[in-house]
Amino acid sequence: MRTRRLVAGMTALLVGLVLTGCATTTPTAVANHEAKLEYHADTGAELLGDSLVEGLAGVENFSATAYTHGKASTGATLSTQHETTVVGASYVTKESTAEPGTSIDEVHMAGSGFTYYLFGSAYTTVVATPWARLPMGDLDRANDPQRTCILGTVIFMCNLVEAWQLSKESNGEELPEKLEVSADGNKHFTSAVTFDSLEEAGLYTLGDDLRSKLSEDELGTLLPLHVWVGTDGVVQKIEVNGTMDAASLDVEVQFGFEITGTPTADDLPDDPASLAPQYVTNVTADQASAFWDAIGNARTG
Repeated sequence: MRTRRLVAGMTALLVGLVLTGCATTTPTAVANHEAKLEYHADTGAELLGDSLVEGLAGVENFSATAYTHGKASTGATLSTQHETTVVGASYVTKESTAEPGTSIDEVHMAGSGFTYYLFGSAYTTVVATPWARLPMGDLDRANDPQRTCILGTVIFMCNLVEAWQLSKESNGEELPEKLEVSADGNKHFTSAVTFDSLEEAGLYTLGDDLRSKLSEDELGTLLPLHVWVGTDGVVQKIEVNGTMDAASLDVEVQFGFEITGTPTADDLPDDPASLAPQYVTNVTADQASAFWDAIGNARTG
């Protein structure tokens, strides 16, 4: 889906991959000392299948954060953070980046046939107005849970799940898996993903200069993956956080998604449909693909 690919592409600015200045996050579901450890071959496949997306799709209102942080020993860095508020079919995602003017915020109000985007100053060569609107109606998460992955934070969860599935395909039973179940039913799943699976899943792009410094074995380095799931089966947090130590290059990365609260309609912004026409560029369905390509080019500069 084009919109999902764009959101992934908006995080794919990595010309080098710790996390200096990263926000500290705390798991919202942690196994206690009475946790029961369960080991079996299908643990990850059961937990990281469609159930995570389906569980979240059934949550009417939620707020979440997603983040990417990275740094290579060459000095190249990456840092973005997204905050999403979902109230029924309405949602807003606000983005923060390390590069001034590169943020893109997204607003959709329930019942509208359009989604609005607020662009930073880096995109003035593509869109002359602060806002643009594109034809996109309600996500209808109840009938199509996978559309939850379009949301600007949830896509990080979906892409991390995809990275794990790719890593499982390439590593098979050698991929570590451990499930802790606390006395109250919260789950903490521990596994790993390969460094290159994160790129294949759309979480970053490794520049050719850095790729040339890495062997295939180094690209296959396993990085720790943690997933916390509540007693209701809804994911609370998923994160990859680790270091790839290569012969000529060290890379530290952190990718994550976390549920942060339960918002109400009062937490939504004013409806952008009320904006004066001179502040909004109308992008038709036929123009959308070329428009997002131009935005992506402006973002990567």
